[in-house]
Amino acid sequence: MASPNGNQDQTTKKHRVSSTHPLLIALISIVVVIVAVFYVRGWENEKLLKDFNFSANTYRQLLEGRLRDIIIELDSAKRFYQGSKFVDRAEFSSFISKAISKSDEIVSISWVPRISGDQRRILETSKWIGGLNGRSIHDPDPVNPNRHDKPSPPRAIHFPILYAEPGNKMDEWIGFDLASNPTILTLLEQARDEDVIVPITHISSPHLLTGRNANRESFVILIQPVYRSNGPLQTIKQRRDRHLGFLILQYDIGIALETAISNSEPIGLDIYIVDVEAEDGNEIVFHHRSRLVRTGAPLTFSELWEIPEFIHTSSLNVSGRQWKLMTVPLALYYVNHQQYQSWGVLAFGLALSSLFSYVMFSNYSRTAVIRETVRSQTKELSRTNEALQYEAEQRKSQLRELDFQKFALDEHAIVSITDVRGNIIYANEKFCEISEYSLEELDRKNHRIIKSDEHPPEFYADMWKTISS
Repeated sequence: MASPNGNQDQTTKKHRVSSTHPLLIALISIVVVIVAVFYVRGWENEKLLKDFNFSANTYRQLLEGRLRDIIIELDSAKRFYQGSKFVDRAEFSSFISKAISKSDEIVSISWVPRISGDQRRILETSKWIGGLNGRSIHDPDPVNPNRHDKPSPPRAIHFPILYAEPGNKMDEWIGFDLASNPTILTLLEQARDEDVIVPITHISSPHLLTGRNANRESFVILIQPVYRSNGPLQTIKQRRDRHLGFLILQYDIGIALETAISNSEPIGLDIYIVDVEAEDGNEIVFHHRSRLVRTGAPLTFSELWEIPEFIHTSSLNVSGRQWKLMTVPLALYYVNHQQYQSWGVLAFGLALSSLFSYVMFSNYSRTAVIRETVRSQTKELSRTNEALQYEAEQRKSQLRELDFQKFALDEHAIVSITDVRGNIIYANEKFCEISEYSLEELDRKNHRIIKSDEHPPEFYADMWKTISS
């Protein structure tokens, strides 16, 4: 059934449409403008993303090239050893120094021979050619790991650092036994048994790290096993039988990245080298700051994964270990790569962002002040409560001491004091008189001594009457 007021409702609707018509036109025009702007913006973003991904891939390829060069140097050193009947210290220094001088990121290269327990004496007495220069094979000091001058105990196999370059940095490590560290020893055995290069990263101890203040997070240590070349190496037993030792190459992957991109340093891009298998808090191995922004704290590992867009993540093979190379654009990157077609939208966005940032910062500042005030007052109240509790305990202790002194001065009181095990350490004259034991006889004895068979039952009955009275 039609509403009796149907005509009136239709009239009202017509008036409403008529009255809102200009607003509807304005809204349509705004929508058209917004659609056009978003279309242009989308084209700009597509081009920006394409350029960004191209740059990130370029930096990854440059870094991988540097890492390949390091592996080539390590392989060259391996072939040098396999091609020589014996390598003395001078030959090692001459060959390795050239490799280090060609690479800014290589920190050191060391030769670690396999030394049996029987060969140790020969090595330490310098009857081995070159020897240890009068030194002994040594371990780290268990009290102070930064020192490693404790002679190694006898072991079936020792892995001492025999040669190391550069000599001015690595001299203190000559003779250090890598077998003294169970973690490193496990990795050495893995490299030997599998005939693979094994990387060491994020070692908590200072072993193998040159320089006390080095940025250890960006250090990578490569273990390269070396075998006698005359024979097959298809089984673990064959590898162990033909094993000569290890080449230990240490490099700074941060310097490798900086060197790789030095000729085309990214403008407005931060680059993070991330070890996703590391312990919590140690995932970020190195952070390259954009030359546009040299201040401010880098992003944390969790923050890197919270970036919704415009972040390039690629795998980075570090001697068989899969790391991540994450490239993050800064705000200035967008500014430098924006097209002029959307400058109006950019200005509006920056203004709105500035206002929002100001509001958020103001709220954050006020919240921080309130939180700090509450925290300080809570701490102060906690300290006050602790002081009051301590004062109360002191007062109780003093009262107990006064009570004991009053009781001890009473000539009729029977007093004995025991240690925590219940053994008598003091007894007053009244106690000695009643128990008929001297203080020397009671010293360090349990109270059960007065229940021994030395007295008849009547004695204890009389003594109890005396104590009760």
